[in-house]
Amino acid sequence: MNLRALRVLRAVAAGGSQAAASRTLNVAPSAISRTIVELEAELGFALFRRDKGRLIPTRVGRAFALEVERVFREVDRLADTARALRAAGGDRLRLLVPPSLSHRFLPETLRRFVSAHPETRLDIDYGPAAAGMAALAQSRTDIAVLALPVDTAGLEIVPLIDVETVCLVPAGHALAAKAAISPADLDRQQVVLIDRRFALREKLEDLFRRAGAVPDIRVETSSGATAAGCAQAGIGIAVVSRLMAGHAEEDPRLVVRPFRPTVWRKYAAAIGPGVKGPAVEGFVKALKATAADYRRKAGGKR
Repeated sequence: MNLRALRVLRAVAAGGSQAAASRTLNVAPSAISRTIVELEAELGFALFRRDKGRLIPTRVGRAFALEVERVFREVDRLADTARALRAAGGDRLRLLVPPSLSHRFLPETLRRFVSAHPETRLDIDYGPAAAGMAALAQSRTDIAVLALPVDTAGLEIVPLIDVETVCLVPAGHALAAKAAISPADLDRQQVVLIDRRFALREKLEDLFRRAGAVPDIRVETSSGATAAGCAQAGIGIAVVSRLMAGHAEEDPRLVVRPFRPTVWRKYAAAIGPGVKGPAVEGFVKALKATAADYRRKAGGKR
């Protein structure tokens, strides 16, 4: 299977006939027909059924053509990346970070990095630790910031910060008067929680089970910013990372309360195998500087 054959399939699927694909690709109709027959033999199933000169995709042919279209979108993206790299002098850094760091920690890190490396293009994606580990294993990212623990064998690990979990409580809520909030306090209370892809959710659910508490989960989200917004809107008490609570402390619609027992999230940067260079070193340096700032503002905790 090669890209030329897949281009023929793509053109036939779009045009609906060998003649249309022939015009699109400037290839003889006989070559189009031969390529489709050879591709079907290689795949082991029919891509099209013939009907009065038209080629109508079979069910499996339609599914395969959709995957081919996805492949060509990726190929087109590679061309876009090459153009961007030429324009930027060839330096590019791919990052994957958890959503909980997107509000203040990451922008401050980017500010530091961009000022020192203006020629580097940054590609940033978001996801939990499992997504970061998969991206590193498949060489789809250069640096992943992970919430530990995960199996990081074979990776260079740079410890960053430990962040506690807090509750964002709508002002006027009965629990706003408490100095700290426990799992038992949230029994039958309307809450907003991080979704189940994240390790924090598993830790919270374990604490709820131990306390015999059954919160009324109104919203599940991968975004700490969304959780904070839900608390601001009075939808429920959001249980989030302290990193998402900084702006909330100045919001009259919310009060921030510690969650007890304290649930800590330990963050580290994992660098992909063989990933080196000034941009990588510069970004790690920026991460460390932002982490040091966070620890100072947190009073040196953890």
